[in-house]
Amino acid sequence: MGSLHWLLLFAFYFFIALNLLLLLMVMSRLVRAQASINPLVLTAVIAALAIIVLPLVAGWVRLADFRGVQLLFLLLSSFALSLIDVSLEPRLPLPLDKELKEL
Repeated sequence: MGSLHWLLLFAFYFFIALNLLLLLMVMSRLVRAQASINPLVLTAVIAALAIIVLPLVAGWVRLADFRGVQLLFLLLSSFALSLIDVSLEPRLPLPLDKELKEL
């Protein structure tokens, strides 16, 4: 694995943060938390960085352990979570829906 394998971590970071954000949004809908989008995004970004950086620094995983199959799983799970979120939106509206429509 050459130095280009490090570039794969950017894709992992993006999809982990996206999945965490979608998961937090679905959980907010289910528990009817009146959450704003900004804290959810901040939580997802910080958690995604921790999920990638901490195991690498601690030596629990190697760079070679980040593979395309896991990235494909993250991609498919992001589609599944977004489908769940979209299907729950009409039944369980949140203030963050209005914020997202304004973007």
